[in-house]
Amino acid sequence: MNPKQNMNFVVMTQEQLDLILAMQKNPEPIPEGNKKTISQLLNYNEVMKIFGINRVTLWRWIKRGDIKCIRTRKLIYFEREEIDRFIKRRLD
Repeated sequence: MNPKQNMNFVVMTQEQLDLILAMQKNPEPIPEGNKKTISQLLNYNEVMKIFGINRVTLWRWIKRGDIKCIRTRKLIYFEREEIDRFIKRRLD
């Protein structure tokens, strides 16, 4: 089975992608208008810390479609709203 078959990805706008790539190249302060967009994205380590899980568990959740991610080249990000929805589904 292809490991990417069951993965769910979030479609992002070109503006969001440009912001992420700019953050990687230049860690200077983010312009005021873009702070909300960037602050809503969490990286792999931040999500693992929120749930107290390891990389393998998070990868399984992604593969099963439990949680959606945004992939840019080799990096993976998660929308804060998606994390909140995931938590709410788990509590229901």
